[in-house]
Amino acid sequence: MIERKTTTEFVNSIIDGRLFRQALGLKKYYERPLVLIEGDPLFQDISNSMHPNAIKGALVSISVKWKIPVIFSKDPEETATFLSLISAQNEYLAGEVRKRHGKKTKKPGKRPLYFLTGLSYVSYVGEKTGLKLLNHFGSIEKVVNAPSRKLMGVPGVGNKKVEMIKEVLLKEHETR
Repeated sequence: MIERKTTTEFVNSIIDGRLFRQALGLKKYYERPLVLIEGDPLFQDISNSMHPNAIKGALVSISVKWKIPVIFSKDPEETATFLSLISAQNEYLAGEVRKRHGKKTKKPGKRPLYFLTGLSYVSYVGEKTGLKLLNHFGSIEKVVNAPSRKLMGVPGVGNKKVEMIKEVLLKEHETR
């Protein structure tokens, strides 16, 4: 998910308190959020609106505390170029095997989540989605046996993700 803002919109979102609520939403509902700010990366075009250190602090908070990358573009044309490159990169990444996050756990209570996040290799079930599925259904067995419509009742799990999960779970083993 990409949150695009002009420099003026970015500063206004700091002033009215939206910025950090938006960051929370990005982290809560999207695996790989990104903030793209269009305009002068030094905010000189709006330097009279807010002290530069407040702007820098917000940028540091977004990128360090919230771990959301921030990209700057100078104008709409450069934004379009970035969006095109991001789209191409995402298509490439969708085809590769992704590394599982976290260490193998020896704690029985943590194993269900570790199992579900193992699906991230092919179905983009990360830790957040895995926790949502386990909290909603209570066990791996219930997640695996849940009909698609019930899986889509979990926030952040849409039709595409359900199709990918079901494809992995139902695919017959192929021998070489």
